[in-house]
Amino acid sequence: MAVHKVFKDNLELFLGSEGKQARLSTAPLQVGRLLRDLAPKLSIYSDFVNNYEVMIKIITTAREQKPVRKILDANLLKPEVKGLDISSFCIMPIQRIPRYKMLIEDMIKHTDATRIEYAILRHAHTVIKDIAQTCNEGKRNAEHIQKASTIMQCVKKCPTLAASIRVRRFVHQGMLRQYVVKSNALQPRYFFLFSDLLLWTNESTFNGNSVTYRDHITLGDNKGLFRGWIDLVKVQRAKDDVKTILSLGFEVGDANQSVLVFASDEKEKQLWTDALTDIFRNRTS
Repeated sequence: MAVHKVFKDNLELFLGSEGKQARLSTAPLQVGRLLRDLAPKLSIYSDFVNNYEVMIKIITTAREQKPVRKILDANLLKPEVKGLDISSFCIMPIQRIPRYKMLIEDMIKHTDATRIEYAILRHAHTVIKDIAQTCNEGKRNAEHIQKASTIMQCVKKCPTLAASIRVRRFVHQGMLRQYVVKSNALQPRYFFLFSDLLLWTNESTFNGNSVTYRDHITLGDNKGLFRGWIDLVKVQRAKDDVKTILSLGFEVGDANQSVLVFASDEKEKQLWTDALTDIFRNRTS
């Protein structure tokens, strides 16, 4: 955040040191020079992105301690934090660089190509582009990590499910119909797919509020199972409505159990099976 403060302070100094007309006429030049000169220092954001997973893992581990959890929960009630937890603040530096890139691109768009400001802005854009790409990838990764944490906090009566990999990421979510052997029928459940876990709830919908844990499948070890189809033998006692949608089903399991589920249509099934295929491919690579 120190680099951001340097840029902000220099820009405010410039805007406050000249007349209004002068500020408007030379703003692209000054902003371009500031970003160009600060660009080498922006690599600190890349370092932050590269260490983000380690930081989140430390926070997650620390939160398991009751005294730490008590402090973090108490901070959420403070008006100045606006309900944001520590993970939300940790992602803010990652969001900074893409905003700088967007600022430069907007200024280039509104600057005459024959003016000296244009060349300076183009140079600043070139320097910051590579860093922005790294930060964009890091931002997506960080958002998926944060979303996984947020969802897990919404799942009530959930046992402690420590990540079987370095850090847990959100992958996909939605309603699937689970085949229940006991009743030989389909039961709508809401499923969450993470990078190491498939978890489902008693409810069939999720609007961001609390849901109740039903069960889960662990995907983070070599005993996991994923099939993009349903073996007819496993549903031979099922009611006719299950057999007619057999093509929409798939199976996921671990060393303890497996779950047979059905998507609402082919497109939704494809989203789930693609996501699961990627998880199992990455796990074995």
